[in-house]
Amino acid sequence: MNPRPQQCRDRCCDNGAGRQDKRRKSQTDTLALSPEFSEDRIALSFVDRFENSFRYVAALGKWFGWDNARWRIHDKQIARDRVRAVCREASSHCNQQKQAKLLASAKTVSAVERLGLD
Repeated sequence: MNPRPQQCRDRCCDNGAGRQDKRRKSQTDTLALSPEFSEDRIALSFVDRFENSFRYVAALGKWFGWDNARWRIHDKQIARDRVRAVCREASSHCNQQKQAKLLASAKTVSAVERLGLD
């Protein structure tokens, strides 16, 4: 597993494995309670997919990406593009055209991006 940026460990993220396990359990519980195509469910999918390669450090207001050696600061647009890809994927799995269109909208992308920061 990738180490977190030092600022992330010091300022905003858990320092112990127990806390991380609680977060994982909480996400699993939330996933079970979230409607299938909700912004919350999509945000959890985003976090699950990118948690080891892409992180937001709230204390610094920056996104970091893992380059197989260290965490590097990434442009916010890269994060938004990845969120957009997750939203498009959810949209493609939705059988209701109106809801599928909403899932791929800028409004949903913004909401998922904000939820994914938590």
